[in-house]
Amino acid sequence: EIFYNAFVNTISFTVFTTLFSVVLGLGFAYLINQKIRFKSVYETIIFIPVVLTFVPVCLIWMWLFEWDNGFINVVLRGVGLPRVAWLSTPSMSLVSVIIVSIWKVIGYNMIIFSVGLKNIPSMYYEAAMIDGASRWTTFRRITLPLLRPITLFVMVISVINNLKVFTQVYVMTHGAQGGGAQVEVLVSDIYARGFVYFKMGAGAAESIILLLVVLLFTLIQFRLGRER
Repeated sequence: EIFYNAFVNTISFTVFTTLFSVVLGLGFAYLINQKIRFKSVYETIIFIPVVLTFVPVCLIWMWLFEWDNGFINVVLRGVGLPRVAWLSTPSMSLVSVIIVSIWKVIGYNMIIFSVGLKNIPSMYYEAAMIDGASRWTTFRRITLPLLRPITLFVMVISVINNLKVFTQVYVMTHGAQGGGAQVEVLVSDIYARGFVYFKMGAGAAESIILLLVVLLFTLIQFRLGRER
């Protein structure tokens, strides 16, 4: 039962974190690559979370998520909305961890997508402009297809990293400083079985399952991302 719960939590975390981090990373990269002022400032602000250490970041976010005096709940009360128990139940704790993880990795995805956008020849956009294509049509028919290799890379890296999630889950929901309801994921369960309860066989079995899951997701993405 514990393994099944950890497996479901890991897959849920991976799906939502990958989806939102990739979409938001692409969106910010697209906006940053427009002709706007202070572009480097915006890039720096969005990228800063990537270089921060996860443990202090999680502790700060735990303070932001606090029920009584947390900044987020204070803002919600200020605009007339009810407070949210971000870390009081396993489901909301998982949502909180997902939010922190998305915020942490958006900047990395943005930089990778920015490199891909800068390598798209401008003549395609000029031809589309002459033909009267809308901005959405240009993005859907030119930008997205030409970003396919970059998108595949970002998706594969994101899925692998998210399936291995451990630090933010452990800090925010497991440790002595973690005030949230405990959330189990595959790596935390592997750690507990192998190095807390010394059930090395069960921990090794879960490690093999995690390896197979990573391999399966990677092969599926390569299959779907294959250029036609």
